[in-house]
Amino acid sequence: MRHVRSKALCFGALCTMSALAFTASNVVLAETPATVQTDVQTTNFNIPAQPLGEALADYAEQADVLILASADVTRGKRSAGISGLMTASAALDALLDGQGLRSDHRTGGAIAISSEQGGDSDPGNVRPQPTLMAQSQTSANQTKTKTKTERQTSETETGTDAPIQLEEIIVTGTNIRGVENHATPVISFDREDIELTGATTVEDFLRTVPQNFGSETQFSDNSQNPTKSRLNTAGGTGVDLRGAGIGSTLVLLNGRRLPPSDFGAFVDVSVLPLSVIDRIDIQTDGASAVYGSDAVAGVVNFITSKHYEGIDAFARYGTVTNGSLREQQAGLTAGRNWASGGGLVSFEYTDKNPLFASERDYIEVTTVNPNGSLSSDEQRYSAALSLHQGITDRLILSADVLHSNRDALRAQNTGRQFTIKTTQSNWYGTTRLDYTISDQLNAGLYVDYGETYLTSRADDDDFEEESQRANQLLVVEGKTSGSVLDVWGGRLGFALGLLYRKEEYEAGRDGTVSQVAQREVKSAYGELLIPIVGEKNAFQGVQAFDISLAGRYEEYDDFGDNFAPKIGLHWRINDSFALRGTYSESYRAPLLIQLNGPIQIVGLVRPVSQLTVVSTPPQDPRLDDGFFSYVFTAGANPDLVPESADVWTSGFEFQPESLEGLNVEGTYFHIDYADRIERLNPFEVVGNPAYLSFLELNPDTETLSGLVASAEFLTNFLPFELTDDNIQVLGYTGFRNVSKRLIKGVDLSVSYDWTTTKGDFTASVDGTYLLDYEAKITDVSAPQEQVSTVYRPVDLKLRSALSWSFEGFSVYAAVNYVDGYTDNLSGVSDNAIEKWTTMDLMLAYDSGDRIASPWLSNSKISLGVQNLFDRDPPFVDTADGLNFDSTNATPLGRFVTLRINKSF
Repeated sequence: MRHVRSKALCFGALCTMSALAFTASNVVLAETPATVQTDVQTTNFNIPAQPLGEALADYAEQADVLILASADVTRGKRSAGISGLMTASAALDALLDGQGLRSDHRTGGAIAISSEQGGDSDPGNVRPQPTLMAQSQTSANQTKTKTKTERQTSETETGTDAPIQLEEIIVTGTNIRGVENHATPVISFDREDIELTGATTVEDFLRTVPQNFGSETQFSDNSQNPTKSRLNTAGGTGVDLRGAGIGSTLVLLNGRRLPPSDFGAFVDVSVLPLSVIDRIDIQTDGASAVYGSDAVAGVVNFITSKHYEGIDAFARYGTVTNGSLREQQAGLTAGRNWASGGGLVSFEYTDKNPLFASERDYIEVTTVNPNGSLSSDEQRYSAALSLHQGITDRLILSADVLHSNRDALRAQNTGRQFTIKTTQSNWYGTTRLDYTISDQLNAGLYVDYGETYLTSRADDDDFEEESQRANQLLVVEGKTSGSVLDVWGGRLGFALGLLYRKEEYEAGRDGTVSQVAQREVKSAYGELLIPIVGEKNAFQGVQAFDISLAGRYEEYDDFGDNFAPKIGLHWRINDSFALRGTYSESYRAPLLIQLNGPIQIVGLVRPVSQLTVVSTPPQDPRLDDGFFSYVFTAGANPDLVPESADVWTSGFEFQPESLEGLNVEGTYFHIDYADRIERLNPFEVVGNPAYLSFLELNPDTETLSGLVASAEFLTNFLPFELTDDNIQVLGYTGFRNVSKRLIKGVDLSVSYDWTTTKGDFTASVDGTYLLDYEAKITDVSAPQEQVSTVYRPVDLKLRSALSWSFEGFSVYAAVNYVDGYTDNLSGVSDNAIEKWTTMDLMLAYDSGDRIASPWLSNSKISLGVQNLFDRDPPFVDTADGLNFDSTNATPLGRFVTLRINKSF
């Protein structure tokens, strides 16, 4: 589900309106709605049992009124909910019945909620405080739904007489306060959407997203999948939108950059505790102009809970129905809000047994280690702390801390059989100061620090090895944003910022640091949102039209500078239909280890039969007939340049007024990716004509001497010195800017919500269709179409879902479809791989206040089944003997979970 559900609730001076204008910089302005004819007009209300504050927020949205209530008034109170056709006054009276509260109508149509005894809890007597909090939620059905009021407010002037608000509302895709960038395609999933899938980890949930490609998961680590990172020894999980590459998707936490793990190749999302994630936003176009390096294919922004009120505890048990994999999980979240601030603390613990290769009959145990594990034996705990405090009426101080620790043991399946034990510790903290200069202008100062530390130990009967790796990230950023003047269609939105980023990577063995690499990055960025047509000058066929501009200049101390621009257009034709499009230039800086890591020189004797790219193979007189001398480089390359991409998107949004609840959204995407960094295989180079430019025949002594002098490691299996001038072949392998990739496709999302006397229903279909996934190894090589081949994205992925909820009961069913594709590993062009269709099911009951027992009230129990019919992954004759494509399927099988939540 991906519609934007906005609630109109105002606690004291902090309001979150049905006319929301979302913002990344934490200040929202809203118009006061028109006065409602509370005793004449009737509305079909549907408000479930929940905390009173949330119930009032639902009421405000459905009645289209502004509610004023202090946090003290609603704290600890719950509403039994209402349902049916009634006037707004009757509905409000029903919500407040027995709560000891009264409602008073104020000038402009607002309704104030206060204690029947009066006093300081009356919102009219509350001094404005910057951290008084209102619930706002972006829920998800893969299609944004906005009311007419929302569109007009967020796309045009929001009104200068609205109260100042400092509610933190994080928006993905822009740095401008008070707006949402409608040109940028963003998919949003809220807490309910995540729980409905039955996912228990971030990795589990991301598998349900059609736009994500599984190049780096717990199931790909033990395979010979060529698309997985060679810099992932810990079995981490990354996000790979569109299959553009594991490092081409930027991962954020609350809009802030996270440090990478292991060798620094990507952010390991498997260590993020799902219990503290309130929302997941996925931006599916280039975003380097907004966020900097790595945002080539898009951004995934994990947004945590901050303003929780009360205590929530949960316990969960999960198991496969065939095999030994078991999961036990428990967690506790507690939060409290007060007049000038609030805080939240959360703990989570997970214990997981592995799934073994011998437990899947399609795996060749004669080839694979029968004791090998397809997933890790894992124990993980995490803790999160969030605090916000108003210093003055205009200044707010916030801090967030996240810590997680994971111990994992994995028995290698393929190749050399050994076990790997890893311990990974992650710390992340951010502190921010937000100052509201005026109701149209905000300034902020942010300091972020993150660190990942990993120890890995690999051993068997013959050897034992232990290594350590650490990544640190420091970010200091200052920015200002808001709106400063009126233009044709409304207020001109802007953002300006300066940022300093320091990255550091350390590696060593047995506690001794042997390698240190670091970089410093200085950035300056700006954004403009220009409303050309808005509410004041709209005309037939153009209800709103705006242009968004963004640019970021970054200066690196290790490889140079870069400028990334972006432009977006958004055209709302009427209340039902809108068009949008973006063009951006994105880039990805080389990893620290790719630039500064060790360089190795290797000399080998190779058979001439392998040197197929040379018409007349050389013969070394010092070697036997049929052999040649081969020297190649491995490891880092200080001459690397950033990867770059031109990214186009165009799309539409359709929400017909004649059929309320129907939402259709489509996006065309085009990624032209150049200078991709790959680690060239030295043995493939001598046999593939595409790599001929990376070979040098008969290099001179000076060239070889220079390479030997620069190398940190020298491995020579030749019977002579490498500085001799009669080495036949020199291979420039290791990390190189080599390949290009063209990715084109379409995202489509259709959802429909409807309400009956028997409950609420939602049906949806979301999918991605790849038109091209074309690779070009070098400028002179012919392009290769790789879509729908093994270890590459398939052309069509779909997820369809149907949900029903009524009086606390809910049922959710989803069907996942992965299209059939071609086995290109066997050399038989018509060897087809079957399509894969699986079904997920979730049953739940939320007691709310329906049960009088204090132990059973406000409790939720859910039973979920992933892969209900236990469908095996399609058979693929892989060289490693696992016989499934770990990027497009999993060996998990049927997985059943039971979860119990209790709120206090």
